[in-house]
Amino acid sequence: MTNTANRPAALHSYFAYRDAPAALRWLERAFGFETTLEFPDDNGGIMHSELR
Repeated sequence: MTNTANRPAALHSYFAYRDAPAALRWLERAFGFETTLEFPDDNGGIMHSELR
């Protein structure tokens, strides 16, 4: 068994949005998330992003 006593809690979730750029901005404003990584796709959307 792995000792996790000294690690902070973490949650990793995956979401898909029809308008990902707007969803990211909303998550930042509504909940204080910080976008740490954002890779655009060829259609003006977002292929991958990470928030903290």
